[in-house]
Amino acid sequence: MQQRNDLTGKPSLMKELNIGLIKEALTKYQSATRVELSSITGISQPTVNLLIKQLLKERIVVNVGTIQAARGRKAEVFALNNKRYLIASLIVNEDTFQCAISDMNLNREASAVFPRSQNSTYAEQLCTIVRLILEQNKYIRAISVGVPGAVSEAGQVFAIPHIPEWERVNLKSLLEREFNLPVLIMNDINAIAVGYAGSTQIGVRDMVYLHAENNSVGAGIIINGGLYTGFTSFAGEIGYMQVHAGKKTEDILADTSPAQRTALLEAIATNIICVLNPEKIVIGGKDIPKHLCEHVQKGSFLQLPEEIMPQIVIIDSNLDYYFQGLGEMGRKLLDKDIRLV
Repeated sequence: MQQRNDLTGKPSLMKELNIGLIKEALTKYQSATRVELSSITGISQPTVNLLIKQLLKERIVVNVGTIQAARGRKAEVFALNNKRYLIASLIVNEDTFQCAISDMNLNREASAVFPRSQNSTYAEQLCTIVRLILEQNKYIRAISVGVPGAVSEAGQVFAIPHIPEWERVNLKSLLEREFNLPVLIMNDINAIAVGYAGSTQIGVRDMVYLHAENNSVGAGIIINGGLYTGFTSFAGEIGYMQVHAGKKTEDILADTSPAQRTALLEAIATNIICVLNPEKIVIGGKDIPKHLCEHVQKGSFLQLPEEIMPQIVIIDSNLDYYFQGLGEMGRKLLDKDIRLV
């Protein structure tokens, strides 16, 4: 009771709490009238009226039409404005920068590809591209960047052999200082795993995305619907795993025949099944043999009980999932609602 008394003495906090409840209701029910919002949230109708007026002014909600209400009256229907904020997602590769602008529903508004310039550092070119994007899209409120390396929780990049200038660089802090916006830095394979797992057509709770390309291999791990990155954000770095004592997996990949590569990837998949027992293993990357799926199924079946075998899927293209994952994680940067628990 004391907590409630303290809250009622702070009108600004109560206002933020009520706005958060209205947003939560519109997120859950997609749209609602003022009367419905009052009923759902328990907020008085006069207060709902005042808050809706403010949210309309701030472009946070929009009027999506009217419906016939009681006694022949028409009631306005409101929904969250999913274009009120935009998310800039950027994929950094060794030779290109790819970007996409998406709304809060992750619908893509625009996209572009920039070749790597040898006249600037990677950081300088990335900042130049972000600056250009912000000049052209005034509603961008979050920046999400995917990189081909490991990323600490604080946003420091490491184990990134293709862009050595970023080794031990806190890219998140660098970009936040430069642009004064919330920034997410994410490992490329983790982003693809998040994008695949979160796809509305595919939704899965426990899975591993296994990626092999340019003699490197890694994995993104989804447990209970969420990304698992490990104690020091190093989970999934399979390239460092030693299948044969004293030799890294990536060294073996670079030195073997196609048949031996397939056998190695099959062994990795089998070990993943034994350690994590996921419901699905998704395999992608340019170095994935098309027949690997069948090999894993048959090979693992010889060693493992049939009933514990996951579904194994090979995807031809991962770019859409990559942008989807960056967008999903970037969208979380914008979730600043205050909720009373």
